[in-house]
Amino acid sequence: MPLNVSLSEAAPSGAAPSGEALFREGRVDGVDDSWDPFESEAFAVADLNPGLIRPDALPHPVSLGEIPAVQDRFQALIKRRLRLEIERRPPRFPWEQGIQDYPEWLMGEAPAAPVWIEQLRQLKLPTLLPDEVLVTLLQHCQDLARQPLKSGVRLVKAVEALFPGQPQTLENMARMVLTPAYRSGRTPEPLTLDYESANTQQQVALAMLAAQEIFQSLTLTLSALEPSVQRQWVTPVGLLTLTATYQVEGSRIQVQAVLPQAGYLHLEGVRAEKDQPGELVAMLEAPQAEQTYSVTVGLLESQSPLQFTLIWLGGSEP
Repeated sequence: MPLNVSLSEAAPSGAAPSGEALFREGRVDGVDDSWDPFESEAFAVADLNPGLIRPDALPHPVSLGEIPAVQDRFQALIKRRLRLEIERRPPRFPWEQGIQDYPEWLMGEAPAAPVWIEQLRQLKLPTLLPDEVLVTLLQHCQDLARQPLKSGVRLVKAVEALFPGQPQTLENMARMVLTPAYRSGRTPEPLTLDYESANTQQQVALAMLAAQEIFQSLTLTLSALEPSVQRQWVTPVGLLTLTATYQVEGSRIQVQAVLPQAGYLHLEGVRAEKDQPGELVAMLEAPQAEQTYSVTVGLLESQSPLQFTLIWLGGSEP
């Protein structure tokens, strides 16, 4: 049914709103609310290309007031159709065979950087890694540190979220990273590219090197021959120092944390807190040889605690 709306006819006092007002409200007398003058075959044939739409192709004469209002409605329709088309068939990179999931930070939603990120920025690497990569590695390394995994498997699992769908590349690079230069016959070459411009293999190698250092920083290994170990962690509020010591007398392990601000220390069910900077101590009685224990340090203003892994190897006292 043709639609002709004239805005020149004066509306009597108390009458219904003008045609322009009705258009803004999405209503026109005598026309169903769901009808849209732009939902026509002419626009479907145009296939989202405004250049293919000609005024003489419209099946209905349309007089809807000022041109800007019509243009706004047309643009809204185009945006809606584009959004529906993208949802139905998401775009892919040329090298992608199908749709795959990526970490949230790659989609523009980077996780909040914890206070622990300052230490990770100082890792001894050929180049600085983005904070988003470091945060992801820290999260996965904390989860994996207590699991009884081989070194290669642990490295692969630590970085696989950053490089989805590339298991063979990860396995190959893990072997290379774990092979000392003197055994492989390779001479290390300085990396001049930054992380963003490096190729995939270089990025995997850098991520695995970072994961190695993070694992080492998060692991406290004690034995009768090496009864004490210390780790330091740089934060924006000061230096965190963690010391684990095996005490022969009493056959127990003492964990001491010196906090730069108020926080807590948790060791296998034993918790110590302090509402100001200073020293906290927790004891582990009768540790079992070849066992791993969890050590958690939290600062009250941090988003999440830092989790260390304590390993008691046992052995005879020197």
